[in-house]
Amino acid sequence: MSKHREQSLRNRSDILRKCYPLVATGSWDAIAISDIEKVIKQTRGAIAYYFKNKKTLFANILDELFFPVFALSDDEREKLSKATVSDFYNKYKTPFERVRDDLAKIMVLTTLQGLC
Repeated sequence: MSKHREQSLRNRSDILRKCYPLVATGSWDAIAISDIEKVIKQTRGAIAYYFKNKKTLFANILDELFFPVFALSDDEREKLSKATVSDFYNKYKTPFERVRDDLAKIMVLTTLQGLC
């Protein structure tokens, strides 16, 4: 393998690793490309060189960094690859995050009911 190709693969891997914590924030849809640029300390041109769009970047993060941790069947992997970002977060929230979100919804509903 040429040195240029090795450097290119390292750069792509570096982008994925630096973006992985952004996936954990649970707000991938709200993250702008400019935010990703700041995190990876590269331009959107570097992102576009390796990934078609933000959704493709997200899918590659899951495929290369998240899924290998789990023993998933091909069917499970296929279903997850077609899931929306929101569906993914809802499925992989921790129990504490689920309780926190449920309580937040209850607080909003209670506040709204108090206003009526």
